[in-house]
Amino acid sequence: MEKIPPRLTSNPILPQESSEAGVVTSVLFSFSPLAIKTRQDSNARPLPQADVASTLVAGVEQSKRITKPKSICTIAVQLTTTTKQNMPANTKKDDPMPFVYVRSKDHAWVPARVLESDGKVATVIVQKYKNEEEMLLNAAKTAGITVQQQVVQLKDYDSGVLPMQNVDDRGKLGDFEDMVNLPYLHEAAILYNIKNRHMKGLPYTRTGDMIVAVNPYKWFDHLYTEKQRKTYAKKLVWDNSESDPRNYLSPHVYETSALAYKGMSFDKQNQSILVSGESGAGKTETVKICMNHLANVQEGPTTGSSSSTKDSSLIVQRVLDSNPLLEAFGNAQTRRNDNSSRFGKYTQLQFDRRGEVGRPVAKLAGSICEPYLLEKNRVINHDSQERTFHIFYQLLAAPEDAKACVWSGLKGKRNADFKYVGATQTTMIEGVSDGDQFLRTTKVLSLIGLGDKVIREFLRALCVVLQLGNLTFGAPGGDADKSECISSKELAGLAKLMDLPESDLSVALTERTMKTKDESYKVPLDPAMARDSADALAKEIYGKLFLWLVNAINKATSAEANYSGGKNKNFGIIGLLDIFGFESFEVNRFEQLCINYANEKLQQKFTEDIFRSVQAEYKMEGVPLAEIKYDDNTDVLDLIEGRTGLCAMLNEECVRPKGSGFGFVNKALAGNRKSPCLVPDMTDRMCFGIKHYAGKVFYNAENFVASNQDTLPTDLQDCASKCSNRLICAAFQEEPDEMPRRGSSKETPKRLRSNIMAPTVWTKYKGQLSHLMTNLRSTNSRYIRCIKPNTLKKPGLMEHNTTVEQLRYAGIVAGVTISRSAFPNRLSNTVVYARYNGMWEKRQYPSVKSRSMSIAEQVKADCEAVLTCALKTKESLEKGGRTVKAFVVGKTRTYFRAGALEYLESQRITGLDAQATAIQKAIRGWLIRKDQIKAAKKKVEDAALAIQAEKERKERLAREKKEREARHLQEMKGYYLEIQALKKRLQEADEDGTRRVEAAKRREEQARQQRDELQSKVHDHDNKTKSEMERLKIRYAANLKLIQQLKKENKKAHKALGKDESIWKDADKRYKRLSHINHESATTFDGLEGDASSVAASNQRLLDKREEALEVNMNLKDKVRKLQSQYMDVAEQRLELQKTMAKILNTIQDGCKDKTLVEHVFCVGHECETESKCLIAKLEIEEAPYDLVMSDTSDSTRLSSSMDLSQISLKYV
Repeated sequence: MEKIPPRLTSNPILPQESSEAGVVTSVLFSFSPLAIKTRQDSNARPLPQADVASTLVAGVEQSKRITKPKSICTIAVQLTTTTKQNMPANTKKDDPMPFVYVRSKDHAWVPARVLESDGKVATVIVQKYKNEEEMLLNAAKTAGITVQQQVVQLKDYDSGVLPMQNVDDRGKLGDFEDMVNLPYLHEAAILYNIKNRHMKGLPYTRTGDMIVAVNPYKWFDHLYTEKQRKTYAKKLVWDNSESDPRNYLSPHVYETSALAYKGMSFDKQNQSILVSGESGAGKTETVKICMNHLANVQEGPTTGSSSSTKDSSLIVQRVLDSNPLLEAFGNAQTRRNDNSSRFGKYTQLQFDRRGEVGRPVAKLAGSICEPYLLEKNRVINHDSQERTFHIFYQLLAAPEDAKACVWSGLKGKRNADFKYVGATQTTMIEGVSDGDQFLRTTKVLSLIGLGDKVIREFLRALCVVLQLGNLTFGAPGGDADKSECISSKELAGLAKLMDLPESDLSVALTERTMKTKDESYKVPLDPAMARDSADALAKEIYGKLFLWLVNAINKATSAEANYSGGKNKNFGIIGLLDIFGFESFEVNRFEQLCINYANEKLQQKFTEDIFRSVQAEYKMEGVPLAEIKYDDNTDVLDLIEGRTGLCAMLNEECVRPKGSGFGFVNKALAGNRKSPCLVPDMTDRMCFGIKHYAGKVFYNAENFVASNQDTLPTDLQDCASKCSNRLICAAFQEEPDEMPRRGSSKETPKRLRSNIMAPTVWTKYKGQLSHLMTNLRSTNSRYIRCIKPNTLKKPGLMEHNTTVEQLRYAGIVAGVTISRSAFPNRLSNTVVYARYNGMWEKRQYPSVKSRSMSIAEQVKADCEAVLTCALKTKESLEKGGRTVKAFVVGKTRTYFRAGALEYLESQRITGLDAQATAIQKAIRGWLIRKDQIKAAKKKVEDAALAIQAEKERKERLAREKKEREARHLQEMKGYYLEIQALKKRLQEADEDGTRRVEAAKRREEQARQQRDELQSKVHDHDNKTKSEMERLKIRYAANLKLIQQLKKENKKAHKALGKDESIWKDADKRYKRLSHINHESATTFDGLEGDASSVAASNQRLLDKREEALEVNMNLKDKVRKLQSQYMDVAEQRLELQKTMAKILNTIQDGCKDKTLVEHVFCVGHECETESKCLIAKLEIEEAPYDLVMSDTSDSTRLSSSMDLSQISLKYV
């Protein structure tokens, strides 16, 4: 009989309680989702399909011979076979109708069950809920009391298929810790899975390497205990496991931080943790949890008490204390969140990866924080139900003596006394009052190294911001084109606070200096513009103070400045990015465009990382990588940051003298009309839309130009730079490029740089973002997506529409689309075989498995055959004629294309009706016969039981007596054995002590022998060194003799060449050359004598090349012999030439009467002789190397002479 995998439930992945039903009942559950009630049999086992027919036939034959029971109540199974035609309105959970989701305007997705479908429309039954609260709390439960029918258009759904629910046969929704394992992975499945876990108090869900964190709006102590932190650190960092340790751990942000630490410390690769989500989703709290866990992990598997640990603890504490300080100056209360971060930050934790014995591989050495896009507008304006930055409320809630110490004008003042702050009902944030927070903030300012004077200056600078908000401006004498400060008391307080003349301050706020090439002049501002000037100065001061604070924190926490030897270390980095999530409001402005642009850049990296993980999975499963196809957001990024994109056009519009949002929109639409991502707004020409990855967003460009410029007039810059507050003064003097250039009067006047020429906000932000993305791409990134479940901030509640919107904005749905672009559904191979082998025609589609295959390979081969048979009609042809199957079978999983798995389910359920009817018939008969046989046997069994009970009672009494005696004997025996064991242990202890003494003696003897051996080796080494020195001395004497011989040859040559001045010069050159060689040889020998080991090594190399030198010498000797033969020939010729020359001279002398000619001939002869001698001398010098090599010096002399004679003879001829 063929072996098949064990039976699974209707849903292949969902866990289901193990059934102990009878054999036939197991077969029934294997073939149908219908629920069957039957008696239990503990020995039950699932039957393969091959035994179904024989079981049914046997049951039918037996049913003919057994009488029916008198009452139907004896039947253990009652089945109701309902079809799609007679489906009642109020259905039961055991009806064969697929569980699906349908769209809802009010609740995004609601569960439903398909009643019927014709391929174009489907009739479904949907539960009705009493009220909104019941829907939000119980939508995951798919069995309702009241239902209603609804007709849906299938064309409105992806691939024309309704998304399936991940439920078991009873309609119970599954709970998946890792959503990668969802059989049906789509938007609705993600929504209901995280909702189901949220209702159970499980805020974290895993999606591959990403963690989805749902804000529970309450604190779970059991999730963040010291034991939990150490457990995740131990399992994920310190323990070595071949399998993935996450399989045994629940999803948690501790998982992300622990894996990041492991990658940084063990793999030596910098890490980053990207935390995103909308305001109120819990991003800041999640970052703090990760940071605290990293501080815990870096302590190592065990905590020590060394001084380095104490130093590290101080650094860790300073890093952790910097978080509330940034929250005080960068967070504010909003409608969505009481402690909302109004800036983005990238915190880089620096780790020393040197490691110590018994200490962690990497310990925290410091941190650096980089802020992004502070919401400076919140300083001057906020909603009535919101607050500005926390620090202002903390300052005004401080004790009166503390406020008077900062500035006397604060004494007795409340929130309502300052327009920028305003009255508020909120006096506590996260359970802590503003007054207590002020004390905590000042304490942390001291901890980061700021002195009392600096803290006072810093708080006084905040008072300058507050006082700027209280200034009011009016039109002097009714002239609306001019303005003056009409709040003289407030102006006087501000002037005193800044230590500036009131007139100078008033002029800077109400007039603007315009400068041209040749002159400058003042332009009055109207009251509204003057108010804008004051607001601009307040925003700029606060922005610079915030950056100064961040720099101060970095100086106090950076490893370079605080860690021992920090400037010379290459630290490991774990970056934590806490940045705004995707935003889409009723009115979206410049800030939303910047935020969404940043999210587009992050989504691009997220897409790249998801694509790599899908590639790795497909490669591991053996699935062709060509199947992966996805759309990225390159078009959107090109539209925003391209050369003709929105960024460039907005900057260009800011340069124009009369640039406006209307002109920007027109240029953007005209220049990017071919972009598929830019959408014109037909109802408002000041608006435009962008198709972001999360959806379409329309932006209002009314204040785009002003928001992008965000420049401060030079009058206000000069005024602020003269302020007595050192922090404000220094902050405005640090930017000379934005100040007007001052030149001498002799120079040609230059056009001063205007405010519109300064770098725009967009340009600065783009540069910051590019730097951030560069940093992130150099790290291994991990993702945490924070979800805000409801707007009421209540625990245990999830609003569908807002949650689905966040899933899209966070890129989770886009990531799922990428990961399952080719194959939306997947099941394990064992599940596929157990679930669909009933649709397999084995003869027509045989399996290619063999006995030589492993079990996994055999299951894969069977799945290939089963699905080829079942999905034959779903195959398609490509343009090239290649058949494309609706599935791909991997090593352990099967991947289905869109609609394939739903088709299999519908075919399986349809084909099971007839089988279920036949099985029910056989089971009913079998159960009735089984009950009658049991009833007949029951009477006999009852009588036998009574007799057996009496017999057992007597046997029990006898057995108990024997057991008591045996126990007593056993106790005595035990005592004896314990005594013997004690004696044996004592004897073993004595023997062990003897063995240890002997072992110590053996070790002592071995040490003595090793000492003797080392002494012998040292003696041998000394002897060897002495012999080497003797040999070097002998070689040195030989070299000295060679030098003496060379000197003698030099003297001989000097005597031979001393007659002629020219020959003497050439000889002198040779002498200098030989002297140089002699000097070099002497230097070399001195070096050899000084370093014996080096000379020995050089001599050894010379000996190795001895053969080569001998061969060269032989070649030279052969050459000398050849030249000697030539010399003899030339010598004979020369002799003849000399005789001829003598005859010529004699003839001329005797016969020539011209004495001048005779004298001239003799001179020529003498010159030839002289030239011959010069040539001889020159050749002797050139042949000197040969003289050193050849042993026969006379041969070399003859060779030189022969060469000279040959040359002279040729000249005479």
